Amino acid sequence: INDKYFNFDDNTTDEATTGYDISIRSITKAGDEKYLIAFPSSARYRNQDVRGGVLRINPDGSIDEEFLTNRGEGASFGTQKAFRDGDGKYIILGTFSNFNSNNCRGIVRLNADGTVDNTFNAGTGFASTLYGNNFNPNSIVHLDNGKYLVGGGFDSYNGQSVRNLALINSD
Repeated sequence: INDKYFNFDDNTTDEATTGYDISIRSITKAGDEKYLIAFPSSARYRNQDVRGGVLRINPDGSIDEEFLTNRGEGASFGTQKAFRDGDGKYIILGTFSNFNSNNCRGIVRLNADGTVDNTFNAGTGFASTLYGNNFNPNSIVHLDNGKYLVGGGFDSYNGQSVRNLALINSD
């Protein structure tokens, strides 16, 4: 059953014309009844090409154009997880090596408006020799002490040896 809340037409038989035509990796509340969606690097949403691996939608399901503009070109490759932290900023995890032309291997923090938060320093980011140089951070939790615990497939973060689990400072 299609939900009119997201303007899906009950008479539509082709879901791809109204929703996503590619697998969604994660959805998180983005505040103000909006939602942040992580997906592979490019997709179609409501008959519109969207790229960059992360998109914010309004309560009616329409694309938040301001966020899309501020986000710029987005992720250079796929995203796995979109997460809103306690400060109203977003952590994006994935297999990308840059986000909106900023070097950030596998992790980036965005401000609420979609711009890259330059106060977050991921250093050299994630890397892996175990998985054929394919790193894949894909889960995260914001700890009470302000740090992030990140899990996935990787063997180093910021040049330090870690195996599939990294504790990251919030700055």
